Amino acid sequence: MNLIIKFIGAFFMVIGTTLLGRTFAKTYKDRVEFLKDFNKRLEILKNEIGFMKGILSDAIEKSGEFQGKAKDLFADVLENLIDMEAGAAWEDACEKRLKNMELKKEDIDTIKSLGRLLGSTDVEGQITNIEVISGQLSILADKAEEERKKNEPLFKNIGPVVGVGISVLLM
Repeated sequence: MNLIIKFIGAFFMVIGTTLLGRTFAKTYKDRVEFLKDFNKRLEILKNEIGFMKGILSDAIEKSGEFQGKAKDLFADVLENLIDMEAGAAWEDACEKRLKNMELKKEDIDTIKSLGRLLGSTDVEGQITNIEVISGQLSILADKAEEERKKNEPLFKNIGPVVGVGISVLLM
């Protein structure tokens, strides 16, 4: 009977560490997906501002229409634009949404920097600023993808191995 309890405990230990490893691995995937989704939305924002000569709130609304990891950030910015100017609306939405994301400080700083530029220059200046930030985000997304390729399999594989190791030690 005692041996059965040990095996059940070992089984749950392996399951728990496997799930923990997969959770850590998912953070790498989520970061890449967010950065890529955000960059696509920047392209839409740039097109709306540049070609459609639309109002900033309309451009942000169009950028936030489709599903993805960055949708809520754009929705919050749009909601904030009712009461705030563009830079403050962006800053507030970033403070609210980005703290819960699996992003690095350089990712957050780059995304926040867009708020200082939105609505503060003419159309051409905004397009140029969006292109610069988009380029920076592309570089960050490439780095994040490299980290994901390196670390995601590590965490997925190390979880079960650690669980088996702990179980063996405890038996």
